[in-house]
Amino acid sequence: MNVSAQAPMEQRYFRISLHAIPPNVPIPCDAYIVVAGKLTLLRRTGETFTAERLRKLNRHEVQEFYAPIEQRPVFKEFLWKLLLDPTVPAERRAESVIEGTYLQAEEIDEQGPAFGAGITEMMKMLQKFGPNFVRAMNLGTLVSRIAGKGATRCHGVQTALYAMLLAAKAFPEQADLVWQVGIAGMLHDMGEKQLDARLVDNQQSMNGEDWQAYKAHPGHSVDVLSGVDSIPVEVKRAILEHHEHFDGTGFPKRLRGEEISPLARILALCDTLDKLMTGKGGGSSLPPDEALLMMQTIRPERFDPRLLSLFAAELRSAGRSARPGAGTQPELT
Repeated sequence: MNVSAQAPMEQRYFRISLHAIPPNVPIPCDAYIVVAGKLTLLRRTGETFTAERLRKLNRHEVQEFYAPIEQRPVFKEFLWKLLLDPTVPAERRAESVIEGTYLQAEEIDEQGPAFGAGITEMMKMLQKFGPNFVRAMNLGTLVSRIAGKGATRCHGVQTALYAMLLAAKAFPEQADLVWQVGIAGMLHDMGEKQLDARLVDNQQSMNGEDWQAYKAHPGHSVDVLSGVDSIPVEVKRAILEHHEHFDGTGFPKRLRGEEISPLARILALCDTLDKLMTGKGGGSSLPPDEALLMMQTIRPERFDPRLLSLFAAELRSAGRSARPGAGTQPELT
């Protein structure tokens, strides 16, 4: 990306969602936006955004800010303070959970083989603040917002956030499933890093040999995580089974129905939705309603029917009902 004189050429930046910035609160970092392909400083550390200014940016389709990478720890501390402050509205704290999850995922990705500490930190955050998130956030609203960006920021995080909200609705008496499915969603595709990039980026044109290689990635994910003792066995099982189908046609073990763990059945839905909405794997990106319609009409038997019905109801709660789409649809993989 080209940067203006206000943004040093040698600098690295991290992203901050517009929704993570509370109005009239001093920001803990410099905030840049992209203008004509260049990063332009909008606010300096300690300055504020009014609610009207944030609304105006949103109307102009500014969805995120950029800040110097060395300011990321300070921004994470800022989010933690919001999360721990009981006077902060629940909706604002839910936004902090979303942003904190994205930032932690980015750090885990950067840590390479030493990612265990980052995963443990993520688990602590979701255990502590996941209940507030699922009470304050609506699945349909979150999906609509992420779809509005037109591109994925992080498939694993988005899968995790959707899955946490669905788990809270589907299994309200099992609170631990919420943070466990969140961790599973975050980490479910880590094994893809061991595949040829063309298999990850262009799944629509895989041949038989390619497909066999791709089907190994759930096992690769579990192997990569085998040294992280803090990850519960239920999470690792969900990661291994997230491509199993309710009708027994999935992989790697061709499990059927309730042989598949509840966490994996939730992940299967949320993983598929985010792939269809973002075009991950080389397909065309679809709006949420068209993605849902595709899931309901093209091989719906691959999903747990109770969860699919609940999933559809939650998505429509934001006023987005399924309607026929136009153009070439991507394949379900």
